[in-house]
Amino acid sequence: MASAGQYVGSSWYGTWITSGGTFVLSGNQTMFGAERTVDTVEVTAGSDTQKAYLPTVTDNKFSYAYYDAGTAATSGTALAAQLKPNTSGTITFGPQGTATGKPKYQIAAVVTSQKIEYAFDAAALFEVEFLGSGSWVLDHGSAY
Repeated sequence: MASAGQYVGSSWYGTWITSGGTFVLSGNQTMFGAERTVDTVEVTAGSDTQKAYLPTVTDNKFSYAYYDAGTAATSGTALAAQLKPNTSGTITFGPQGTATGKPKYQIAAVVTSQKIEYAFDAAALFEVEFLGSGSWVLDHGSAY
């Protein structure tokens, strides 16, 4: 497979905007994932021999992991405080960075989980889960 047009996760750029300010998520990140799903209702009827479904509402889930700087810097305790469960904000991210014309996504979200691993021989790793809240503000087709 040709590698032209492909990109790697190190290009990813993201921010988390809350009432506490704007926090850059990129730099110490190890992973960011987005999952889009749709609920369905079964509409099988009459002489149907296969089940049939109609889409109803969509759901958006996000996962993010980063190494905590362990300081009051924006990549440390200040960011960790804004990524606690029940914190609402807006996620903005660009999978290919912020250069003109690159894809840009944005959605309101709430933090649903914060997991912290304090290994004795490694940097503290934070893993955060978000749920999108409402419609995308910027979606496929939007760009920086």
